[in-house]
Amino acid sequence: MTTIKYDPTQDFIHSTLTSITGRPTRTGIKRLEKENKDNARQIHSLRGNGNEGHLRLCYTLDRFNARPAVAGTPWVDPVHPGTRPDVPDGATGPQITRMVSAHKYDLTEFQLFQSTEKALLRKTMEAVEEVYYKSLQDPDEGYSTLSYNDLIVHLNEQYGTLTNDDLDKNIDRMNAKWTPTQPIEQLFHQINDARSFARDHDNITERATIRSALKNLENSGVFTLALKEWRNKAEDDQTWTNLQTFFAKANTERLRSITTKQAGFHDQHQANNANTNSSPYFVKDMAGNTMAYCWTHESNGT
Repeated sequence: MTTIKYDPTQDFIHSTLTSITGRPTRTGIKRLEKENKDNARQIHSLRGNGNEGHLRLCYTLDRFNARPAVAGTPWVDPVHPGTRPDVPDGATGPQITRMVSAHKYDLTEFQLFQSTEKALLRKTMEAVEEVYYKSLQDPDEGYSTLSYNDLIVHLNEQYGTLTNDDLDKNIDRMNAKWTPTQPIEQLFHQINDARSFARDHDNITERATIRSALKNLENSGVFTLALKEWRNKAEDDQTWTNLQTFFAKANTERLRSITTKQAGFHDQHQANNANTNSSPYFVKDMAGNTMAYCWTHESNGT
């Protein structure tokens, strides 16, 4: 049996996950989950819709296949094809070649699936102090039978419960002041992160999301006309997705206008300096006659 020597971690976006110091929190656990999902996506697979790599490893199989992204193309976990290809008696040379090739492909898929899960598990264990998952250790087998999802479920059940204080702080993060010197994407990210954090616990509605964004944009003082145009839109068009697109464009135009004005000021400033330097400088000679010196042509005369 051939064993692949490919190390999935070499293609991980996050070679080291964000460590959790001390007792895990929901915020820290969710960050780990997100980073692991980023990594799993990087390990190619044609299974499912063929576009999400090994993301399946970050979900239970049923939950992964319930996602709209894989509707009609359910993921099926690879299985070990056996140590050798099953070649029937009387198979021709070309048939044997195809069977051997298919067996090698199936074995490689299975081994990649297994090695990717082990890599996700190992990286997560490195990011969390062992005392917080040591109860999962088998007295004889250690962690050899532990899966990545087993560990994540344990961390969420033991340490991922949200309190009212957690939810209040999350709203504060969503409403944190945005200033025009920051990328507008920063505002969108903080709101989307807050919605994701509260999902399945105290969902932030779309209307509340839009109100938060509009309040921040209004307080910035730089979107007066854009805000007026937005509020004149049909109610059905005032969605969170549309708001992000609309104000991203409005911000691009705002920045373009600032750049244009700054360029115009710079050009005018240079012109003023040129005019000043080319103007004649009047002095009197020793006889009391007025003379003019031209900076541009370096000449003088009376």
